[in-house]
Amino acid sequence: MLGNDVNLRDFEGRSALLLSKAKDNNASTSLGPLLRLFDETFSLEDVRAAEVDLRVEGRDGFVLQGRSSMRQISRDPVDLVQQTLNE
Repeated sequence: MLGNDVNLRDFEGRSALLLSKAKDNNASTSLGPLLRLFDETFSLEDVRAAEVDLRVEGRDGFVLQGRSSMRQISRDPVDLVQQTLNE
């Protein structure tokens, strides 16, 4: 699994003055790649209902853990795929 340091564009907004705060969020990242095909045991509704739990333990004893729900995203997964495919 790969992690990617990202900016929080929704926090940063249109002001470059907030870039340092958007870059300094220790609880935000993207993870991937992950590919899961649909079949009789996994459907689009499973994607919409997915929960991701993550726990990171540092060598210094620091522990970061969190949970994210796909139900909380602002756009439907189908819309995100269509945008990726330029549809």
